[in-house]
Amino acid sequence: VRVSAVGINFRDVLNVLGMYPGDPGPPGGDCAGTVARACARTAALGESVFGLAAGCLGNYVHAYGDTFAALPAHLRHEAAASMPTVFVTVDLALSQAARTRGGERVLVHAAAGGVGVAATQLAGALDATVYATAGSSAKRYWVRSHAPAVRHVGSSRATTFPDVASMTLGAVDVVLNSLTSAGVVAATVSCMSSRARFVEIGKRDIWTAATLGAERSDATLRLVAVDFLPQAAMRKGMHRVATCASTMQYRPLS
Repeated sequence: VRVSAVGINFRDVLNVLGMYPGDPGPPGGDCAGTVARACARTAALGESVFGLAAGCLGNYVHAYGDTFAALPAHLRHEAAASMPTVFVTVDLALSQAARTRGGERVLVHAAAGGVGVAATQLAGALDATVYATAGSSAKRYWVRSHAPAVRHVGSSRATTFPDVASMTLGAVDVVLNSLTSAGVVAATVSCMSSRARFVEIGKRDIWTAATLGAERSDATLRLVAVDFLPQAAMRKGMHRVATCASTMQYRPLS
């Protein structure tokens, strides 16, 4: 693929800072561009595509055809490069791991970040009631202004949001977490409903099933990471992202 645009993710930040747990591989994951060479019938030469390719911070990158999809006609390369990791992640987390249903209450932490923005879009499309947190007043204002599905925005740096959540929405059924503060995570657990699903997408200092079980034996923990997704699952994930982007159910982050 001849690379036209690259999306930068939190994984890339941890990578260059030497803070990623394990071997992150070369920097760069999300990209969009045109097919320069293809094996078999995976894609047509010159076709515009977007998807995931390790080490895509360059002019060209070799990638598996399963990790790419045809670029929706209305999207620029720059916009499409912002979508693969975040939307595949939230589809795995909310649709598959948590099996979120319409009418359920979903708490999205760090809703001003890439995954958070994507999650509020998908949760809204699933007809869930969405509660969110963000770290600063500016970020909370941005979420209120740009995420119409969100009913209330609290601070991700305080432990007081469970009281507000309970008064505003009631106990939450699904949590999408990327925060690491023990106090904030414990506060999150305290505002979950019976049989709630806690979906963890963080990379460092994450809670284990045993830790969650000690606090809430009725809740379940699911760990989600695109890094370890089999190619067949990635192909399905990218197909869903491309389809939802084509119908504008998913909107790019840039």
